Amino acid sequence: MSLRTVNPYMSYQVLLDLQRTKDRMANLSEQIASGNRLNRLGEDPTASALVLNFDHSIEQNKAYIEQADSAASFLQTTETVLQSVNDSIIRLLELGARGLGTGITAAGRQAIVPEITGMKSNLISLANTQSQGKYVFAGTRTTTVPFTSTATGATYAGDHNDISLDVAVSTTVKTNIPGDTVFFNGDATAVPTATTGPGSSGDLFTQVSNLIDGLNTNNTATIQTAFDNLRTILGNVNSLLADVGGRQASLQQLTEVTKNYNLSLQTIQTSYQSLDYPTAIMDYTNAQTSQQASLSVLGKSSSLNLFNYLA
Repeated sequence: MSLRTVNPYMSYQVLLDLQRTKDRMANLSEQIASGNRLNRLGEDPTASALVLNFDHSIEQNKAYIEQADSAASFLQTTETVLQSVNDSIIRLLELGARGLGTGITAAGRQAIVPEITGMKSNLISLANTQSQGKYVFAGTRTTTVPFTSTATGATYAGDHNDISLDVAVSTTVKTNIPGDTVFFNGDATAVPTATTGPGSSGDLFTQVSNLIDGLNTNNTATIQTAFDNLRTILGNVNSLLADVGGRQASLQQLTEVTKNYNLSLQTIQTSYQSLDYPTAIMDYTNAQTSQQASLSVLGKSSSLNLFNYLA
């Protein structure tokens, strides 16, 4: 007669397999509930590292898109104001041409002045336009009122600096045009020339004041000079409008590219992270079957006693 005893290693292996199956079922259950294949870094280190990298890139691109939206807002405001300035200069030229007419009297010229005076005040208001609580034409001194009207023109309290925002890796966009560039045709802090700086032929406010003076004094030579200078200023404003329009077009194109790139990244990220439900459910069912088999083996082995092994 021989004595057969329970193999302790077999019982240990069955318990170990049962624990692994239980862990696998818990993991699959969590995946099915969340819809994510990756709930912990250790489940798939390589895929998890890629997903984290995608997260970083996507968030960075979102920040760039927000910067681009902010830049677009400032540029849109700048374009709107420049268009209003453009329209105002066209009206000033119409009034100047009337003042240069041969059939107009001194009183008739003086009658034009109130409208031009009002237009100068309106131009000062346009020059002091704000967007998002910041003065658009103050350079980098965005909290300082840039322009103050004077009898002969206007003073400028802004600076000649550009404001740039990062809108992509190694890509920036200028979101402003310094006010002295728009209204003085140059750097207000530099030495003025005949055509640039405060008081020059390129100073819009000075030329409007000169037009008013010529009309009030019935001086056609002064009116003609102001008229000619305003026509040149109109060309400068049109060039600035084209520049701003070009910046906006480039910014819009870049924003669309960034948004599309983010969508591509999100699609790839989803392919790594999203759960394949049919496969996961099948794996869970197989794990249940494996668990039942292990429990059955363990139950049978634990019910054996000495008499079961007696020959």
